[in-house]
Amino acid sequence: MLKKYKHSVLTDDQIKWIVKQKIEGKLKNEEITAVQGISVRRVQQIYSLYKKNGSLPVLKKAGRHKASVTEEERKVIIEAYGQFKSCASYLENIIKQKYGLKINRMKINSVLKQEGLAMSEPKKWHRKKCMKENAKLIVAR
Repeated sequence: MLKKYKHSVLTDDQIKWIVKQKIEGKLKNEEITAVQGISVRRVQQIYSLYKKNGSLPVLKKAGRHKASVTEEERKVIIEAYGQFKSCASYLENIIKQKYGLKINRMKINSVLKQEGLAMSEPKKWHRKKCMKENAKLIVAR
């Protein structure tokens, strides 16, 4: 039988429940995993952290940390835009060559949006249905 896990972040209440069940010894690890939708190893990890620290484990915030834009980068982006009046894709290369800084295009675009120098274009966010169908046809060939 295949095991399927939910890939969701456990809440504090779920962690508290898991530890409580392990302390009371009413449920086995396999039964806890069936209820919570996590692996047996994860249950073991949570309980071992509880035994080690003596308190309920607190999970870290999931995902990558956002890198903030420094004031120097912000000034360079605005100066380069004022001089060249071009989009973030072109500004990325211009800033790299002229100022010697490597700034991500998405950072440049976010700064331009904050300053009101660029606007978001929602029509470009999603692929059109006909484009998806054409891509499927090309792959099928």
